[in-house]
Amino acid sequence: MTLFSKFKQTLAGLYLQPDITDKFIFFDQLEGFLSCGINFIDAIEQLSEYQENKIFRKKLKTIAVNMRGGMSLHEAFAGAKVFSDEIIAMLDLGNNSGDMVKICNGISTRLFTKAEIQGKVNNALFPVAITFILGISGFFAYVKYGLPIFLKIFAGNGMKVPVLLSMTQTLVLPVINYWYISLFVIFVLYQLLHKWVSSNRVTVDRWRMKIPLYKKIYMWQCQETFASNLSLMLSNGMVVIKALSLIAHTVDNHVMKAAIKKTAEDISNLGLDLDQAIARNNSENVFDGILIQQIKSGVKTGQVDRTMKSAAKTYKTSIDRRIDRIGTYITLIAAVPVLMLVLLLMYYTYYPSFELIRNATNQATHF
Repeated sequence: MTLFSKFKQTLAGLYLQPDITDKFIFFDQLEGFLSCGINFIDAIEQLSEYQENKIFRKKLKTIAVNMRGGMSLHEAFAGAKVFSDEIIAMLDLGNNSGDMVKICNGISTRLFTKAEIQGKVNNALFPVAITFILGISGFFAYVKYGLPIFLKIFAGNGMKVPVLLSMTQTLVLPVINYWYISLFVIFVLYQLLHKWVSSNRVTVDRWRMKIPLYKKIYMWQCQETFASNLSLMLSNGMVVIKALSLIAHTVDNHVMKAAIKKTAEDISNLGLDLDQAIARNNSENVFDGILIQQIKSGVKTGQVDRTMKSAAKTYKTSIDRRIDRIGTYITLIAAVPVLMLVLLLMYYTYYPSFELIRNATNQATHF
């Protein structure tokens, strides 16, 4: 695959693949169709016609065709490559238990919660993105159109050009003039960074657990994902070892992922209870102490699914409040460096002009 082909594929992956909202709407509608007594395959086929995302529409049609041709539910959904292992496992569970309506309700509820959290994060980051884009655009406009005028004034009056201004023009102007090369370089750097992150996920995730302002939201989101998925799977009859194995693929932290896998192994090999196994594999504090206590209470009462549902609700509320609180802080953090750069450039741009006026005034006074 050429680099250009990879560039096109990356754009397609970013803007054409179905997002979490597409999947939530689909499972919500699927639950409604199944509740009315419509056959599972017929429901998928009919719903595919109403999907706005063209790729998702095509994938759903393919799933229906493959299942009519005798392919198993698991193979058909896995082959589409748009659904997570967690969702496919839950559909398998619904298919085997005969209660697909309940399963689709659980999946749609989980996806809605996830989409809601993701939406709040995106809304909090939107002002940051706007601030950054406006700041960089203003900076580039200044370098392209404003700075050359002032440099001509300096040269015409025999004034020394400040080092910062000359360096800014030398370094930034080629980036603007050859923007297509700049975009290509950014894409290559992005691919290299993505490759490095992918091969060092444990290290990167440990850093993410320590970033100020972000770490609490990030870890709460991991806890919420773990608790809600565990509640969903256990409440639908899945055994805890199988549930943990699937949940390990859904959390967005590889340190936590390893701890969950080891927890499942300890339950299977050592015969430990869920709370004991989690406490045994929490050396890096990926699980909250309160979460472990809730699991312990659930194990004692035989209602882990209910305690995890309550825990997930608590984490979601905490995430919502935290996002609302730090949104302004993040915007300021993004705006201050851009503002300082602009003020610094303005100072070095206009200061020589003020010096020129002051010198001319002094000379006029002497006459």
